Amino acid sequence: MRTTRDELITVKDLESFKEELKDFLTLLFSHTGKGLLQNEDQFLKSKEVMKLLSCSAGTLHTMRINEKIPAKKIGGVWYYSKNAISKVLNEHE
Repeated sequence: MRTTRDELITVKDLESFKEELKDFLTLLFSHTGKGLLQNEDQFLKSKEVMKLLSCSAGTLHTMRINEKIPAKKIGGVWYYSKNAISKVLNEHE
């Protein structure tokens, strides 16, 4: 099987991956020094956040754009701090 020109990885692809990996590792080891590795439920994905807040994907997107909820996109997946979500829930009680 031959590799076509469109299947080759470019330097730009590698640089992009490097930045995503760096962001991911920062996320893992950040937040009160414990990081995601020691507290597995510290970060949530979009579906989990939408369920907790009873909101749509559009509303969550708006909250993220308006910086009401801090989030980090890694490899095409948005991650949200569980503490930030709890803060939003407590503000709206």
